Amino acid sequence: MRQIVKYILFLTILLCGASQVHSQSISAALWDYMANNIAEGKSDDIPFLLSYKAELESRPEWDDNTKQTYIMTVSLLTEYYSRNGLLQDEETILKEAIRAFSAKDSVANSPYTRRLWLSMTRLQKDLGDAATLLQYGHEALRMFERAQDYSYDYSVLLHNMALGYSMNKDWLSAKLYIDEAIDRFDALLQAKAVPVEWGYYHFRNARGLIATELGHYDEAIKDFQEVMQHSAANTLSSPYTLAVNNLATVYMKLSRYGEARETLNKIQPQTLEEAALQYQNLAVLDYLTSDADSMTTHLSKYNEYRHTMASNIITAFSETERAAYLKQVGMEMVFLNNMIAYRRVDAAAEGLEANLFARSVNIAIHKALIGKSHTINGQDSIFTKTNALREAATRMGVTRSERDSLHRLIIENEKFMLRSNPDIQKSVAAYLGDYETIRAGLKEGDVAVMFCYMPEMESATSVTANFGAYIITPSDTVPRLVKLCEVDTVEDIFYHSDSTPESISALYSDDKAHRLYNLLWQPLQPYLSDAKRIYYSTAGTLSMINHEALIDKDGVRQGFKSDMVYLSTPTMVADFCSDGEMSKTPDIALFGAPAFDNSSKKNGKGSSKSDNDSVEDEILKLRGDVMRDGWHLLPGTRREVEGICSILKGKAGNIKSYLDVDATEENFKALSGHSPRIIHIATHGFVISTRQQYAQSLFAQSLTGLNEKNSYMQWSGLLLAGGNNAWKGKPVPDNTENGVLTADEISRLDLSGTDLVVLSACETARGHIDPVEGVWGLQRAFKEAGVRTMLMTLWKVPDTTTAMFMESFYRHLAEGAPVRAAVREAQKHLIRSGADDPFCWAPFIVMD
Repeated sequence: MRQIVKYILFLTILLCGASQVHSQSISAALWDYMANNIAEGKSDDIPFLLSYKAELESRPEWDDNTKQTYIMTVSLLTEYYSRNGLLQDEETILKEAIRAFSAKDSVANSPYTRRLWLSMTRLQKDLGDAATLLQYGHEALRMFERAQDYSYDYSVLLHNMALGYSMNKDWLSAKLYIDEAIDRFDALLQAKAVPVEWGYYHFRNARGLIATELGHYDEAIKDFQEVMQHSAANTLSSPYTLAVNNLATVYMKLSRYGEARETLNKIQPQTLEEAALQYQNLAVLDYLTSDADSMTTHLSKYNEYRHTMASNIITAFSETERAAYLKQVGMEMVFLNNMIAYRRVDAAAEGLEANLFARSVNIAIHKALIGKSHTINGQDSIFTKTNALREAATRMGVTRSERDSLHRLIIENEKFMLRSNPDIQKSVAAYLGDYETIRAGLKEGDVAVMFCYMPEMESATSVTANFGAYIITPSDTVPRLVKLCEVDTVEDIFYHSDSTPESISALYSDDKAHRLYNLLWQPLQPYLSDAKRIYYSTAGTLSMINHEALIDKDGVRQGFKSDMVYLSTPTMVADFCSDGEMSKTPDIALFGAPAFDNSSKKNGKGSSKSDNDSVEDEILKLRGDVMRDGWHLLPGTRREVEGICSILKGKAGNIKSYLDVDATEENFKALSGHSPRIIHIATHGFVISTRQQYAQSLFAQSLTGLNEKNSYMQWSGLLLAGGNNAWKGKPVPDNTENGVLTADEISRLDLSGTDLVVLSACETARGHIDPVEGVWGLQRAFKEAGVRTMLMTLWKVPDTTTAMFMESFYRHLAEGAPVRAAVREAQKHLIRSGADDPFCWAPFIVMD
């Protein structure tokens, strides 16, 4: 721990000499104390540091002492934000500091500004943004070289540049920079300007990894052996164990398996992370050598350590802190377990459970908190209060210091909920489920299919990415993992196609729909031929396909001949009983025809049609077709809501419709905690899925995310009354919602009383694709909010035919048809009515 603290302080000491690092008001001992707290993950000193930073910025004097103190303050703040995954806040702090020096300092290129630009490269590395890292890095290099500053910071910058090129897989450029970084470090060591502990052997580790990727195995071995020889094996911060694992990887690539095993056996893990890494590499080595006796043993030990670490993370950290870790670990667990489970049947159950954990753990935690939030120490719904804080923290107009205070309250509340209720862990485990839980939930004739990514290794240098599927039947004692096809073969058919009518029609034509069926479903037929009902869950990009619209060998669409049930996770099998039938008289809330400009009501019913709208315009309008000057009105959504109200009159309980200026974000959020059985939303939907779309969206650029997932969840949502102002970057009145209901905001609500959400808008099933956790968008949001079943769309849908579909759907639902049966009948209604192109009838999917 002391090494970490000294490293934080050292970066600033280098700017001016150790004897000068203090201010008139803060002693070196106090700096050291605060650095200790931050290294231990404590946030106690952050309010003081933020206040002190603001006070320094307001001072009229800007002498060396003030600048040194300011840089120290910024360094501690950014260290805290970096360690806690608050990368947006770290970026804000650094940009504010750069602006402060630009405004106050007459010297544009100083040791202080160079340090800030260096810090920006580290931040971009953490963000995974190689392009921006290299952009900052090259500018910083010019600054260092113009100043002829070849200090320790310069070598760190070169190291970070090497990492940026490594992220781009430009290994030759990465090698050039890491070689120079080490040469500079060597020169500093010879001059006794820095101690070797300040990262030298971490640099050597990085160079060894780059050499490994270039196939320069002899050079890599030399670097790793040098690290092992000169770093302590039993020190927590030592690079020793990492070097040992890296060396073993090189030996595996050279097929020197005996040396690889001998090297791995040298490790004496000091942490759970080191133990997990050791057993991960041992399991891979067993796979490559076909060592069946120890392969599953090492895999089980690896899973044990990873689950223990994840459990510790869940109970000790907030969502903001744990998100990145669980994502990385989840992907690693899925790939390793699936690779071995395909070869070893006795590892299949464990592999399936690793998939369940990775894809659902965050939702499981969220749902557990909803369920337990009302009973913690007698307090009324800390969960609801925490989510209100989250929403406030991401709202436009909130200052950085206000947002940071809200973030700290969020973290403290979540930690309190997790630590103070021992049943949280049990609730998480119950939601995740396991193989036996799923199998016990299946009836005779049922089959569960869970698609997944399944790599294969012919050697340590040859890996093939495949799609696979776990098959679960009530009679089998273990699941089966079936290899389907290479990922690229499937994605080449659909991944880059757009959502125009022509592209969708081509994708679900007889040719492509049949090809996709042959790749993804035909290999499963030996296990499905006698199935009466097929439960299935997708993975990654497979969530972009309507599997029920694929065409089998007999030329029939799957969903029209088989009883197929799309689940967010196979664990839902145990809860699946009535397929969403309308029982008794459910309450329903309907939102439609929002006044996007929040204009006053006209003609008694509000303005649902502009003067320039023709009949043809109405037919062609899409419920996600944004114009340059905002979102246009959707006449079909008014008719849709009014038609549904008429259909359900006398067959439902309380029917509440919100139209025009009443279709507000406030009215929707008011449902939280006591939501009706059915929620119907007919409006525009949006998904910002590319950097280009982000660059063109003033709304997206106005948002501040707490972490990667949170940011992506803000980039999809629904438009409600008044939404055009925020969308166009205009100010929103105080104490008023902005009318853009994001997936992130929905995920913070408690909609656990709702059985069915109908999203009658464009692309509501889409979002950011995560290879393990699925879609970060509206479907995930409503699941986290506690909703059971969702009716969504996969692409942009026409206003008129969508209204026709929805009226038919509710008519069948009101007559007692289960949700999926009602959807199929509504699709057939469109086809019979002339809307037989898949673009019109196939976007609608149901997920439990």
